[in-house]
Amino acid sequence: MKHRIDEIYTKFPFWGSRRIAKRLNMNRNRVQRHIREMGIQAIYSGPNLNKRNLEHRSWQKI
Repeated sequence: MKHRIDEIYTKFPFWGSRRIAKRLNMNRNRVQRHIREMGIQAIYSGPNLNKRNLEHRSWQKI
C-alpha cells in the first residue's frame, strides 16, 4: 500500500490525503497514517504570498 501511495505522490506531489484516498478507493485515515509514517507532505503555496513587502516602497519619509 505504501508503494502505491509513493507512486501517486511522485506523479502528483500537490495532492493531499483526500485525493490520494479517493484515487486508491481507501479510507482517508489509513492513507494519512501511511503518509505520516513515510514522511510525505503535499506541496502547496503558503499564506500571504500576495502581501507586498514594505521595504520595497517607492516613496519614503525623510
